[in-house]
This record gives sequence, structure tokens and C-alpha cells, in this order.
Amino acid sequence: MRGISYISIKKSLIIPLVLLMTLSSNAQDFHLSQYEASPMLINPAMTGMFKGDYRATLHYRSQWASIISNPFRSTALSFDTKFKDIKAGVYLLNTSAGSGKYNTTNFVLSGAYDYQLANSPHNHFTGGLQLGGIMKSINFNSLTFEDQYDPAGGGTFSNPTGEIAGATSTFLPEVNLGFMYYYTNTNKRINPFLGASVMHVTEPNETLLNSTSKLPMRFNIHPGVKVNINSKFQFLMHGILMKQENITEIMFSWMGYYYMESKDVFASYGITRRTNDDAVIAHIGLKYKQLEYRLSYDLNTSNLQSVSNSRGGFELSVIFISSKVNPTPIRSCPDL
Repeated sequence: MRGISYISIKKSLIIPLVLLMTLSSNAQDFHLSQYEASPMLINPAMTGMFKGDYRATLHYRSQWASIISNPFRSTALSFDTKFKDIKAGVYLLNTSAGSGKYNTTNFVLSGAYDYQLANSPHNHFTGGLQLGGIMKSINFNSLTFEDQYDPAGGGTFSNPTGEIAGATSTFLPEVNLGFMYYYTNTNKRINPFLGASVMHVTEPNETLLNSTSKLPMRFNIHPGVKVNINSKFQFLMHGILMKQENITEIMFSWMGYYYMESKDVFASYGITRRTNDDAVIAHIGLKYKQLEYRLSYDLNTSNLQSVSNSRGGFELSVIFISSKVNPTPIRSCPDL
């Protein structure tokens, strides 16, 4: 997650840019390195896009634990299912960051409709809509400001502050739209897909001060292609472009999938590159019957690596899909 930025002067002194960016300016949304593991957070059109009856996902991320005592954490819980061509789901997302205990909680209902071409049933077009809300809060008492520094008192922050605190919490409506095309003929070598979504369509006011600061719309475009080498080995190449006002981020991923028949285990491995010299991310995972486990770690390559020693973020996802066990690992739906 890099939705809120900060600067570390010393590891013991973090300037509360979390407060400044939250209360009076626009910032980039959080992000996940395993963005395909929680697809409803990227595109509502991907609701119910899996092979099975229903899906439940637990997703956790911790970042910058090597620098600050209160690292950025994200936890997502999601559930989705399908009723023929109609898909429905829900997700709960909580993110917290920094010494100000900045916290956001998203609760979103998600729905999608899947349309197959009558003369070409492997070609799918889906549209999705999400409705919900975002609760944002901050603990002003946990923040330290420059005017509180007392050099005569031994370098402590014991002086009173002249900073004016705003509200401690606010509620924002959330509306997201998305579209998707994907091809599902696993007898073919190539299965392409392409998705696009717009998040925060209404651009609600997110500031905690007595002013206006809209949460800007975020535009996502995520193409990819799954290559079926044989019944035991496939690989997936995909990427995502996220643009929010003047912030643009691009990620490219290569993931390999191999079915170990003797152990009835589906192994995954891969690498992701986040542009702007930000991070290189390594992925490993195992799928056994209805459960899939994924681990990833961000190796920081930005200007902050001199402080972080290249350590970035740890991420874990656990996905449960209720379905009849199919020993053939070829998937009929895209990961992203």
C-alpha cells in the first residue's frame, strides 16, 4: 500500500504527512501487490469471476515495518458467488497507517452481469457496479507537530501546539463501475482478457477540515493473456495501469502455474515490476483442492531504499473456492 506517503528524518521522528495529505490534499489510493487475488477491489465486473460455487478471500499486507513502529497495514475480506449470468459479492477493507493512527474502512456491495455471445460462447462481456461507503478517521492526540519541540526541555515535544484539529472521522459514499472482456476456450493456446474500471465515481469530499477536498476518481486498465502450454503448465502475463489525478502507476507481472500430479498440488510462482523505480515483487503460492495460499514480498528499489535497506511490504492471501475438485488446473476465467 502506498496510498499515504511520509518522509523519515530519523527512524525515531516521523513527520505527520499522513495528517497533511488526509486533511487537506488528494492522495493516491492504497494498492496491493497481489492485486489479482482480490479482484473486486480492482474491477466490479470481476465479481463472481471464478470456477466454482462461491469464493471467500482473506488478504493481508504490511509495509514499512523496517522503518516505523506503526507500519501501513491493509486487511481485506471478500465473498462472492454467482446465479447463472448474475454475480454478487461483498468486501470489507480496512487500512491503517502511521503514528496518527489514520484509518479507513470500506464496506462495498458488488454486482456484475456476464453476457456470452450466442454464436461464440467462449467470448464473455461483463459489466459491474459497486455501492457502499468509506469511513475515514484519525487520532489527533497521537500526532506531534513542529511547534511542540522544546530544545530547552531536553529535545522533547512537550510544548502545546497551535495546530487546529478538525473532525476525527468522516463518511464517504462509494460508487464504482467496471467492464471486462475475457475468452475462455482452454482448448486454445491463448486466452486474452481486458478490463477497465472507474472508482470513486461521485468524487465525495474526503477532508476532515472545514474545507473541500474531493476524493479523485481512479481509472484502472488491466490487460492480460493466459497461455495454455499443456494440461499441467500454464503461465499468465498481465499488467495494470492506475491513474488518479496526476499520479500514474503501472505494474507488469509474469506468473507460472504447474500441476504436480503426484501430490495433487498446484504451484504458482512469479515476479512483478512496479514502475517508477518503486519495487520488484516476488510471488510464490500453492493450491490444494479448494484452498489457495499466496505469499509475496516487495523489494524496495526507490530512493527510500537507503533507509529501508530495500525492505518493503509483506503480503499474504488465502482463497477458498467451493467447487468440485478438478485435477486439471486449466482455468476458464482470468485471474485479472
